[in-house]
Amino acid sequence: YPLCALAVSDERPVSTQSTWGIFEISDDIKIPVWSYGKTMPMSLPSLKKASVLAMEASEDVRESCAVKMDRAYVNKLAADDDEGELEGVDPENRVKAHTYGKDQIPFSEHDEKALKQRTDKCIKVLAFLDKDKIPRHYSMAGVDIIVAPPGDDEAGLALSAFIHACFETELAR
Repeated sequence: YPLCALAVSDERPVSTQSTWGIFEISDDIKIPVWSYGKTMPMSLPSLKKASVLAMEASEDVRESCAVKMDRAYVNKLAADDDEGELEGVDPENRVKAHTYGKDQIPFSEHDEKALKQRTDKCIKVLAFLDKDKIPRHYSMAGVDIIVAPPGDDEAGLALSAFIHACFETELAR
């Protein structure tokens, strides 16, 4: 089985889209940076459902052999009162609910907006550690490259000084 999984790994185009933010070393030292994704974990291809009847049909039908899911939401409590007939619920009458124990707690869009955490994009230095104290499995996620914005020489100099200082003191890098 593991050898079969390795055979599936094919090349996929990877987006090199950058994100920007602030690299915050302390309250006084903040460096503008850009982040590019260097590596990402490879996932297995999705196991989409396909129709056998469509695959056996002519070539023009084969292109659309994917199975599309159609969902219907019903009110089970109303069905008990009306002799078992299930009636669909319109999209404007549906409310998102979250499970809390055995109960479903309704959660409207207004509640979501009120409780949504608003933050700025940034990278914060929480602590400085020796690289020997960081378990190896912490480095198994995707790798991003952090660089100064193009044309910002001050940010480039500050980021370079920080990287050289970490390297010379043998802190995590």
